[in-house]
Amino acid sequence: MNYCLCGLLLGLGVSALGQTSKCPKCTGSVLDLNTKEPIESATVYLANKNKFTTTNREGEFFFENVCSDTIFLTFSSLGYRRKNVTVPLKEDRSTLYYLEEEVESLEDVQVVENTYKESKKSVIEKTIHSDIIDKFTTKNLGDVLKNVSGVSSLNTGNEIVKPIINGLHSSRIIIMNNDVKLQDQEWGIEHAPSIDVNAHESISVIKGAGVLEYGSDAIGGVVVLNPFHFEKKDTLFGKVITAGHSNGQGFSVNSDIYKTWSKGWYVKGQGRYKLSGDYSSPNYFLTNTSANSKSFSFTSGFKSYDLGFDLYYNFIDNEIGILRASHIGNISDLVNAINSNTPNFVDEFDYDIGFPRQKVSHHLAKIKVYKRINDHLLNFQYSFQRNNRLEFDNRLGERKEIPAIDLELDTHNAKLHFEYVDSGMITFDAGVSGMYQKNYPNPDTGIRRFIPDYQKWELGVHGITKVNFNNSTFLDMSARYDYHKIDAQKYYLKSRWSGLGYENDFSHFFIKNSRGSQIFTNPVFEANLFSYYIGLNHQHNKNNWTINYSRTNRFPNAAELFSDGLHHSAARIELGSLRIQNETSSRVAASYTYAGDKIKTSLDVFYAKIDNFIFIEPKTIEYTLRGAFPVWEYRQNDATLIGSDFTFTYTIDTKWEYENKISFIKGDNIELNQPLIDMPPFAAKNSIRYQFKKGNSNFNIGAESEFVARQNRFPNNNFEQFIPVADEYLLVDISTPPQSYHIVNIFADVQLKKINLQVNVNNLFNVKYRNYLNRLRYFADDLGRNIIIQIKYNF
Repeated sequence: MNYCLCGLLLGLGVSALGQTSKCPKCTGSVLDLNTKEPIESATVYLANKNKFTTTNREGEFFFENVCSDTIFLTFSSLGYRRKNVTVPLKEDRSTLYYLEEEVESLEDVQVVENTYKESKKSVIEKTIHSDIIDKFTTKNLGDVLKNVSGVSSLNTGNEIVKPIINGLHSSRIIIMNNDVKLQDQEWGIEHAPSIDVNAHESISVIKGAGVLEYGSDAIGGVVVLNPFHFEKKDTLFGKVITAGHSNGQGFSVNSDIYKTWSKGWYVKGQGRYKLSGDYSSPNYFLTNTSANSKSFSFTSGFKSYDLGFDLYYNFIDNEIGILRASHIGNISDLVNAINSNTPNFVDEFDYDIGFPRQKVSHHLAKIKVYKRINDHLLNFQYSFQRNNRLEFDNRLGERKEIPAIDLELDTHNAKLHFEYVDSGMITFDAGVSGMYQKNYPNPDTGIRRFIPDYQKWELGVHGITKVNFNNSTFLDMSARYDYHKIDAQKYYLKSRWSGLGYENDFSHFFIKNSRGSQIFTNPVFEANLFSYYIGLNHQHNKNNWTINYSRTNRFPNAAELFSDGLHHSAARIELGSLRIQNETSSRVAASYTYAGDKIKTSLDVFYAKIDNFIFIEPKTIEYTLRGAFPVWEYRQNDATLIGSDFTFTYTIDTKWEYENKISFIKGDNIELNQPLIDMPPFAAKNSIRYQFKKGNSNFNIGAESEFVARQNRFPNNNFEQFIPVADEYLLVDISTPPQSYHIVNIFADVQLKKINLQVNVNNLFNVKYRNYLNRLRYFADDLGRNIIIQIKYNF
């Protein structure tokens, strides 16, 4: 009897032990509702077992062997709201919990629960935070983005800087300014984005067309300028940054002020003024490269968990001088400039902005409202933009102050977006957007309109879903439909219309003969485009793997279709083509990152095939009343691009850190069996940094080595031209890239409580060089040594 009882008790004990070993685990992560950043040291209470734990640096918590079908959790963290949460637990479960900020007592708290594992999307994304942005207060967006491996720039001097992502730029890159797609006539290579980087908290660079929410024309990538995240508490704070630089003898002042309330209201104002005189190369001044820039932004709104709204206004006014020596009157000037080691026009230093020059103003206004419905989010946004671009040529007499190009572009955009989260491992969001755009070229310039009057309509519908297979692996899928229509009113020279064969192929666009040598036409183009994306991400310990594939389409821009005439700031005749078709990109990319305690590394690789790749190249010479100018025509062929970006960081000890960045890209026109034009050459950066901390003080000093190789792969578009002065045919070498170069930069900064002092020296050894991707390389050397001193005061 005793043996039986003992056996029965032993059996029950073994059974109970077996059941214990099979009890599920409860794990999860605690994140900030707005920023999606992990909350460290949050308290998690499991009422079933009367146990407490805290989250680690990644916001994660763990409970083992929780033997209950239903558990009761309570979350609390200083500055956040708290609430008891009931969670079914029949198997291992990993859950994300979003906490909303609160400054009242922890007794009055709400917890937002999402029972899916949400990680970053499977796109290749890099983020530049405010501490880096603040160091570039005197620079442009393109300069800041070059901190990301694989991003370079297409320059027209020092002030006009367009970002290049994996070899692509202009209309192939979408720039999102505070969730608004920037529309500022980005088609021109000498049209810099109308952006003040000081107005943004962080900048994300997404390589490739993986984020279809923003549009399908981002074949190269997306640049997302993120606004400041406002906390719900009663506070007033801000910062002032002043800086001066030796090259150009310029200065800038930027100021931000923030006011927030615990009830959820907020307001922010930001402004910047920048002035610079003529920049200089190592041996001479770059005459007429002065610049004057003013910008202002204002944000106000209200946010709570259930609803909120945001108002945003941004204004930028830039006046930029174009190198005087680049203003050529004829092809002889171009030949002389290319063959000379010095510019054909050099003057003393000056702050005056003469001719040629650009004056660009940009207004952006937006209102956004959101409403949460059963933890699902619905938001609506309307935005308006007005971009006015004036380009002044070196005209004489009464027309001297009349711009040669005067374009005004108005853009209205509205979008509705819905995010749905189910109770399992799947999320879904969808949206619809519409755009109306009108371009008005002022006829008072007295010059044939380079870009015609046109109206443009866009309608887009997208859907995105994420499937989480487990805690470490998820799948992204998205699809998008776009409708495009452009309706232009354009005058053509009769000789051009017939010479291009348009009178037969596009006779239905003809309206009437006008003004003797011209005809009036009404070109209208429509397109229905479908794009899709799929990506897989897997994370294991400190390793992360991503692979994705996208197939996207881009509708041609107005310049590619309609440009016709002398582009004064580019000193060339540019011809669009009514035969230009939609671009189609098929791209596969993979990325690996490792984030160890001492070593961090990242490798991105991609291959893209672009059908009907649109490019512009020189074809011939055309004689005008102003002289002879090279003619550049838009064409398209099938192309391929392949490249890789590598970043390696080694923390030697608590004070020393080393970083290496390498980028390589190869672009080919596979129909013509020749390299693509304007592909970035191989580039490598190496930097070493020393950091010392004591109390509230922080000191950094370091050096950077930047090597840019010669671009040995380029299409040969050189041609011979008869030069009357020389009475012979001479080679016009507009293709051969400059030599490789190596420059060294040094930097230092010290943080003393609320004050940060920073000193940078760029091109320390005053090296003479020319950059292949600087359009002014034909006419002058690049910048010489530049010493920048900056002071930031936080209050």
